[in-house]
Amino acid sequence: MNRKLLVSSLCALAATLPALANDGSTQANDWVGNLSASEDRVNVGDTPSLTWNVSYPVSLDDLIDFEGDTLVAKTDVHVEARIVGAGWGTETTFYYVNGSLHNGSGWVNVFHGNQPMVSPSSVVYEDILEAGTSINAAGRGALRTGPDPSSWTSWYVSWNTTPNVIALRDGDKAPQIDPAYEIQQGVEDYLSPYVSAETGLITLGPLDVIYLFDFNDYDSRGFDLQDLAILLTFSKKQP
Repeated sequence: MNRKLLVSSLCALAATLPALANDGSTQANDWVGNLSASEDRVNVGDTPSLTWNVSYPVSLDDLIDFEGDTLVAKTDVHVEARIVGAGWGTETTFYYVNGSLHNGSGWVNVFHGNQPMVSPSSVVYEDILEAGTSINAAGRGALRTGPDPSSWTSWYVSWNTTPNVIALRDGDKAPQIDPAYEIQQGVEDYLSPYVSAETGLITLGPLDVIYLFDFNDYDSRGFDLQDLAILLTFSKKQP
């Protein structure tokens, strides 16, 4: 009997995936996972048994809502916080800043230091937040040098309507504000590699939110939104 073998069943199946993924039931062919077949090769006319183990990536909109600059968990989520920068100071000296997060039940201090102490890759806080939990950020800057100054600016909190703290996500337009002092960088440089040089848009991870703070008056020379930057990374809580 003349038996012609086809290419592997998985290769044949792969040719059908774009049509399956764009038949109106999904928005894009962006699934992750694996497919397996009962046979590596099949004869003409035979049909292998297929096993699907695929899922679609979770987006930030699946996990949180934006209510102004307050974030609200839509489901149980895992969150990690990192400090990207702390550019508060004078023309020649970086001063200490405080950064805190409100996890729905109380404030947690996540940073007390100045720019030379920043380690952007280090996780300074992580938690599991229940659905419905509001997440807010707050920051303030010292008015004297040293780790224990006698006076500080006011706290700027994300649940207040103020230009001194903003929450940004991937694809948002980066603030175009020149640095106040020579020891600082412009926000676009300060957030590198979080800003696209081609588009000027924020290029965070798909599950990231960044809080930017300034501790000066909005219309003052020193306002540049680079006095403190807190990066939050969300993920779906695993069962």
